[in-house]
Amino acid sequence: MLSAPAAGAASADELDAVGRRVLGPPTSPFGVPGVLLAVRAAGQTRVVALGHDGAGREMARDRLFPLASATKLATGLLVLRLIEDGALALDGPVGDVLPDAAAAAVTVRALLCHRGGLPLDLPPDVVDDAQVLDWRRLAGVVLRTPPRQAPWGEVSYSNVGYGLLALAAERVTGWTFRDALHRLVLDPMGLDTIFAADAPERTIAITDVRSPLAGTDRDPYNSAHWRCLGLPWAGLAATPDALLDLLDAYRSADGPTDGAGVIRPETAALATTDHAESAAGGFPGGEALLGFHPGRPMRWAPCAWGLSVELRGDKRPHWTPAAASPRSFGQIGSSGCLAWHDPEAGASWAVLGARSTESGWLLRHGPALGTAALAAAARMTRGAPPHPSSSSSLTADDRPPDERRGLDAGRAPRAGDRRAGV
Repeated sequence: MLSAPAAGAASADELDAVGRRVLGPPTSPFGVPGVLLAVRAAGQTRVVALGHDGAGREMARDRLFPLASATKLATGLLVLRLIEDGALALDGPVGDVLPDAAAAAVTVRALLCHRGGLPLDLPPDVVDDAQVLDWRRLAGVVLRTPPRQAPWGEVSYSNVGYGLLALAAERVTGWTFRDALHRLVLDPMGLDTIFAADAPERTIAITDVRSPLAGTDRDPYNSAHWRCLGLPWAGLAATPDALLDLLDAYRSADGPTDGAGVIRPETAALATTDHAESAAGGFPGGEALLGFHPGRPMRWAPCAWGLSVELRGDKRPHWTPAAASPRSFGQIGSSGCLAWHDPEAGASWAVLGARSTESGWLLRHGPALGTAALAAAARMTRGAPPHPSSSSSLTADDRPPDERRGLDAGRAPRAGDRRAGV
C-alpha cells in the first residue's frame, strides 16, 4: 500500500523500493513483516506503507504504532514546557519537587540527557510481578531507585530517569502524568495518538518481542494491559505523521515546523545541543534491545546527547546514515521505530517496522533507509512551491502565542504557586 500525493511519486517510489528490501518473515535474521516509512521536507509529508503487522493486518498511514522509547520525545516536551513556565528548574535537583526520591540530588538536566547515573530499567523482579505492574505502583519503585553511579559521568540511557521526570511533572502540576501530557503536549498539538488507553483495531502488532511476558496478557506493545499502562518512557502509540510532529517540535531554526509553538525556539535549540560534554557512553548492557547479545553494551566515545533527544555526532555504528549531519537528532524505540531530523538537510524521517529491534534489523537497515529518505527529501525540496502548505493536522492561525502553545487547555502552575498537597 502506498500513501503519498501523486506529486511525490518519484520520492515515494524510491522509498517503496528501499522499503521492500527490508521486508521478510520474522524467522529471517533481519527482515520485518511490514514497515511504514515517512519523510517530511518543504512542508510536505510522504508516507509509504508496506507489508503487514504481526497479526497479519495491512500496514497503513492511519494506524498507531507503539513507540516504546520514542515516547520520550513527548515526555521531554512536557518537561521542557514546565521548565519554560518556571514550574521546574533545569539545573535544580529533582529533589526540589521530589524530596522523597532516592535520586533527589540529580538535576533535571542530567535526567533529560541520561547523565543522572540511574539504571536503564526497573529490576526484572518488579516488572515480572503482576501485582505491581501499573504506573502508580511502579512510580513508587521509581522513587526508591538510587543512582548506580555518580551523576555527570558517562551517558547511561535510563528509563528510570524519565519516570522521575514524569513524577516531577505530576507534583508541580497536580495532575496525573497522563493528564499533564495530554493538556500540555498531545492535545494542543492535535496529535493522533493514544496514551494509557486502548485502540486494538488501530494499533500495529509487533513481532519478535523477546520478553518473558511475550504472548501473555501483559505482552509488551501488543496487549491491552501494556497499552493502558501509560509508562512515561515507553507508553505512547502514534501514527507516523504524529511521530514526525513530535520530532518537529524540537526544530528551532531551519524552517517552519508542524510542532511549532509547543516549546520556544530557544528551548528547542538548547534541547538539540550536545549536553554530553564529550563523555562516552550509550546504552548499558543487560538487554538485547539494539540487536547485540544481552549483556553487551552499545557505547560510543564521545556519546553526543541533547535534552531528551539523541544527537548523531560521529557515532559508529548507528541506525542513521553517515551522510546525516552530526547535528541531526532524534530517538529510537525498541518496538522497531526511529524518528530523526537533519537540520542541515531540512528533512525529517521516520521508520516504523513491525518487529522489535532485538534482532538488530534497525541497525542493519536504518542507514540505507535514512539515505533514501534524505534523497527523497532533497527531491521534495527541489519540487516544492515557493510557499508550501503544511501537511500536518495543525493549522496556522492568528491566535496569540500563549493560545497557540495550548495554554488555554490549562497552564501548569508556577514553581512558587504549587497546589496544596503536591
